Amino acid sequence: MFKPTNLFMLSLLTVMLISSCESDTIEGDPDYFKSGAFVESSDGVDICYITNDNGGVDVTWDRVNTTFYLNEQVYEGEVTVPATVTHDGTTYQVTGVDDFAFYGCTSLKSLELPEGITTLSEKAFIRATKMTNLYLPSTISNIDTLKYKLLGSMTSLVTLHLPGVTVIGDSAVYKLTKLKTVEIPSTVEAIGVGAFARCSALTSITIPASVKTIGEKCFEAASKLVTYHVEATVPPTVDGSLYNASKVTLYVPEESVDAYKADAVWGQCKSIIGE
Repeated sequence: MFKPTNLFMLSLLTVMLISSCESDTIEGDPDYFKSGAFVESSDGVDICYITNDNGGVDVTWDRVNTTFYLNEQVYEGEVTVPATVTHDGTTYQVTGVDDFAFYGCTSLKSLELPEGITTLSEKAFIRATKMTNLYLPSTISNIDTLKYKLLGSMTSLVTLHLPGVTVIGDSAVYKLTKLKTVEIPSTVEAIGVGAFARCSALTSITIPASVKTIGEKCFEAASKLVTYHVEATVPPTVDGSLYNASKVTLYVPEESVDAYKADAVWGQCKSIIGE
């Protein structure tokens, strides 16, 4: 049993901890949050940047007008980030996207990031749930495998341009039920298990020549996906079966039609056409 003195000390410690947390996470330290950060307008949209160690800038959350990333965000509507930005007479390359840059931006509908961005935080889009169009540049190099946590909450996506990854990981684009268009870059070598499963609005997909393996149930329950353009001359290996194969029209390189017809998985498609 606590003695009164101990209870008093515990209560005092609790108050001190709460006060400390409130100070750190709500008001914060303006010098810390604003150091190296600035806002510039592009096509009428205010975008916040922060200088990075590479001499460029990262797109960030509103570090200038807001002191903590959990506060209400300013990004809304359609946002196109420029490749360069000039501030106080200095022109910077936009080379990255910061942690929580678009956190909770539920009014953000469309986002295009410029080619030239090399780093993208996997925490950039948390709770940006209403975005319908997203363009991620091919120049992103800090992400080798696209994971579910980057896009998983973005259930309103209609169009998607993927970054220059080598692997589209397991369930990476899982259950984005409104997705109609996806562009897979030519850097991708493998597509994981269930990567596009339950993308029920997807009707057509182009798989670049670089892809060598496709995971089990990759397109499971993507019920409208009946047109494939596969650019590899050698049929990619598919684990398991191809969902809905009996309804699929498959377009492949002209010289590879016979190879696809002879393949145990691709050969199950309704029709195989050279192009």
